[in-house]
Amino acid sequence: MRGRLVACAGLAGLLLALAVPVAASAHVTMDRAFDGTLLYAKRTCDRDSWCKQYGADGCYRFPGGASCAAWLYQQNQRDGRYSCKRRLSWTVPHHFNFLTRWNCKYRGWDWGPPLKRATAD
Repeated sequence: MRGRLVACAGLAGLLLALAVPVAASAHVTMDRAFDGTLLYAKRTCDRDSWCKQYGADGCYRFPGGASCAAWLYQQNQRDGRYSCKRRLSWTVPHHFNFLTRWNCKYRGWDWGPPLKRATAD
């Protein structure tokens, strides 16, 4: 009987030790959500020949995570300058879900946050 009790207590302690770091690492801060969204916008801009600059803004908290908007500043000969926006949801670090598709109906570059970076033309 005593052996089973010791084994159960040891197993419970091991499970608790494993559960605490997982729960602590699952917390997403506003800064982490912003940085991740900005990195997503940068990577997307780097792969798009029309993208000239990128940015992130509009972060807010919700139960279990945070959400931010990614912006791309596009330019082509036919449409001129326009801005595209997409909202991302962060519930665990280094993983996001898309809340919206890219919306590129914003004429001009004055819709999003201050411009963060210009790509080499």
